[in-house]
Amino acid sequence: MAGCGAGRRSEPRVVRLEILEVLVGEVLPRPPQTGRGLSKANSLDDFVACADHLVSTGWAAEDRLGAVGLGAGALLVGAAANRAPERFRALVAGTPLVDPLETLQDEDVMLTLEQWIEWGDPVGDEANYHAMRSYSPAENIRETEYPAIYAWTAQEGPDAPAACAAIWVAQLRDRVTSDPTQRPILLRSVPSLAASAGPKIESMAWILEQLGAVTLGE
Repeated sequence: MAGCGAGRRSEPRVVRLEILEVLVGEVLPRPPQTGRGLSKANSLDDFVACADHLVSTGWAAEDRLGAVGLGAGALLVGAAANRAPERFRALVAGTPLVDPLETLQDEDVMLTLEQWIEWGDPVGDEANYHAMRSYSPAENIRETEYPAIYAWTAQEGPDAPAACAAIWVAQLRDRVTSDPTQRPILLRSVPSLAASAGPKIESMAWILEQLGAVTLGE
C-alpha cells in the first residue's frame, strides 16, 4: 500500500481509493474535503479499512502486507500503524511528517496554502490542534508489537525536518515491544534530498525482504 500526501497528489484520498476500487470493485471514493482539517482522521480510517479489505478478500496475505509513504504520506502510514499495528508487517517512511504539531508550529517551516488547507492551523485553531494531536504518529505510539520500520530523512531540504523522523523513531524504540531482531526500527539520514536515491532504493529492497518477496518463486 502507498500513502500519498496532499503535495504529491492533487486528490490523494480519491486516487488511493480508486486504485483499490480497480482491485476489488467495492470501495468507493469520498470527496477529498472529507479527509482534510478537522476531518483528517477519515483518511487514516480509510487507509486501515483498505488494508483490512485487501487481507479479507485475499489480495494480500495477513503477514505480508506493507505500506510506504513519503512526507505527509508517511504521516498516513505512521498513524495507520498506531491504529492497527497488527495489520502491517513492514513500513517505509521517507522524509516523514510524523510529528506534525511540532513541525506545523515551527515558523521556520515554509508551508504552502495547499498544506494549510489540508492540515488546518494548529496555532490559531484550538480544535484543529487537538484533532492533530489525536492522530500524530509520534504522540500516539502504543506499547505493543509494531511492524518493522525503515525511516529515512534528509538533513536539508523542503520536506519535513530531519528531527521529525528522529523523534518518531526514538519514541518507537522506547515504547514498542516487538523483537528488534525480527522487526527492526531503522533510521537513515542523508545530507540532502539530492542524496535520497540511496535510501529510496535501499528501503524498497528492505521492505521486499521483510515481506518475504525476495523468496517468491524459489
